This record gives sequence, C-alpha cells and structure tokens, in this order.
Amino acid sequence: MLQIRLLRFGKKHKPSFRLILIEKGRRPGKYLENLGFYNPGEKKHKLEAERIKNWIGKGAQLTPTVHNILAEAKIIDAPKVKVKISKSKKSLLAVPAGARVGQAGAPAESAPVAKPDIEAAKNEAKPVEAVARPSEAAGAKTAEPAKS
Repeated sequence: MLQIRLLRFGKKHKPSFRLILIEKGRRPGKYLENLGFYNPGEKKHKLEAERIKNWIGKGAQLTPTVHNILAEAKIIDAPKVKVKISKSKKSLLAVPAGARVGQAGAPAESAPVAKPDIEAAKNEAKPVEAVARPSEAAGAKTAEPAKS
C-alpha cells in the first residue's frame, strides 16, 4: 500500500518536511517520489497538486497531518481531521514548559516535585491488626528484661 507522508529534514529546532510517496512500512529514506515540501515555522509550502491528485486517485493513503495540509491548501475537498497525539508527546505537553528537564533557562529547583508520603501509604495498605502488632511487640520486649 502506498502512503503520502512527511519526511523531516532541516536543522535542529527548525524542522522542514518533504511530502513523499512511500510504500507503507519502508524506511523513510527510500521513497518513491518527492511531492513537495512544507515548512511549518514560516507557514510555507510548495506542493505538486497534479501529482498528489494522481497518486490519491491510484489509491495512495494520506496521513492525518498530510490530509490537513492538503485540505488547507485546497488541493483536496475535505474537512480537516483530528490528529491523534502519541502518549509520549502527550506526557511532554502535560508538563509545564518551565518545568521540563534539560530546558535552557529553567533551573531544576524552581519546579517543586511532589513526593508521595511513603509512610502514610504503608499504614493505609496494612490491616488494622498489622498496625497494632508492632506496639504490642515493643511492650513485650520491655517486659522481658524486667523478668530477668
């Protein structure tokens, strides 16, 4: 199955993408045809509309992001679709920007880290009898030396 997807290139922190035609499951470097480029930082794109429509007509599938780029450029007549975010990216989005580890300009001490109360969790997990036994055992130890 053929797929039209994005291939990242460019500098670190300044991504640019090629719009490529690739056989699904292949290595990204081994694509069949370059169909244009997309630069999200500058909101620029150059897409070969005729070639893209030709491949879609032959059954090539679009990734959700490519679908949205083509819908915005009016190459295909379809509404935008919701793009699913992977779990790893969701976890990065959930952390405030200043609290991310390794972020330049954000000291590690500025973001307080909530530490769980381990002792309280242990006491809640134990049955009532288990909590009472250590005090009884301590009383028994003090009684033994008195007998000797």
